[in-house]
Amino acid sequence: RDERDMLVQWCRFLHDVDPDMFTGYNTDNFDWSYLIERSRVIKATEFAFLSRLRLQRVRLKSHTISSAAIGTRETRTAAISGRLQFDMFQ
Repeated sequence: RDERDMLVQWCRFLHDVDPDMFTGYNTDNFDWSYLIERSRVIKATEFAFLSRLRLQRVRLKSHTISSAAIGTRETRTAAISGRLQFDMFQ
């Protein structure tokens, strides 16, 4: 029906399917941050509970990675307990 319903239904679908792993392209630095923030704005509070531990919210974490090969980069990842994440961009 609307954006809020879409996010809530997607969250329910994930719990039904119960995936071990999420994969995508640039999910760490864009998708998860956008989806979590958007769910806050539209008050889709159920969306933040994607982990296998049903009462634990997704937490966004910031990291700084530095090396001679890539320089210094700021990354943002979503901590989703019980589900492995693989970002193909990195």
